Amino acid sequence: VVRPGFHPPVSIRSLKTAETGSTTCFQRSFVPPIAIASRLYVENGLKLVERFESDIKQHFATEVERLDFSGAPQQQAARINDFVKNTTLGQIDRIIDDASINEGTRLILVNALYLHLRFDKQFSSKGLEKERFVMESSEVKEVRRNFFSRNIAFGYQYL
Repeated sequence: VVRPGFHPPVSIRSLKTAETGSTTCFQRSFVPPIAIASRLYVENGLKLVERFESDIKQHFATEVERLDFSGAPQQQAARINDFVKNTTLGQIDRIIDDASINEGTRLILVNALYLHLRFDKQFSSKGLEKERFVMESSEVKEVRRNFFSRNIAFGYQYL
């Protein structure tokens, strides 16, 4: 079970040797296959419907954290970015910039997903294509992205 925010950077093992009976501890690096940063940030003083917070936790495994967006927007952006960076083991270091938070901000929902997996169909450098990516500041950058397509069976049923 993958739990949001629980991704230990190191696992510790101990081995008992048959000859001496002594226990040896060693550390090995651990990279989780998936890291999910999910959190709902709410402006201090904003009243939520009574069951909303418990429903968010129960159904979406997302914590609710209260922040002071109007009084300290830069510090709150840094706090949000630190949460994402720590949860994704530094692979996603910035999800929001300072200009995104102002005195009108009431809620910010953060969802970041980092995957460290082998895919059934591996991407190749031949599949890299350049594509326009529009930043939050309206700046346009060309980025390389992996792309492949295939036909898959899909079905649905009306209930």
